[in-house]
Amino acid sequence: VRPDRDATGRHYQGRQRRSKLSADDEGEVDAEWIRKLPVDMRTTLMQIMNIDLMVGSGDGNIDGMMLYPLNFTSIRQVLEDPSVLDGKRTEA
Repeated sequence: VRPDRDATGRHYQGRQRRSKLSADDEGEVDAEWIRKLPVDMRTTLMQIMNIDLMVGSGDGNIDGMMLYPLNFTSIRQVLEDPSVLDGKRTEA
């Protein structure tokens, strides 16, 4: 085949690759996507968000160190003798 001439024979159309979506293509994120979720997924998402709020802020207004003073100062003490946590709340 000469470089200045087309090849003879059957020619196939090459597959075009789809470009991947980038963050610029998505547009602005709003609460609309939550409404498009199925009901069970929306319920699960709301439960997870509520758990996150409770864990992040706690369920009491008093400082934890005043409410539950601990007799140890390092994690090593807890690992060596876990009984120091007996009777203490372990959730945040």
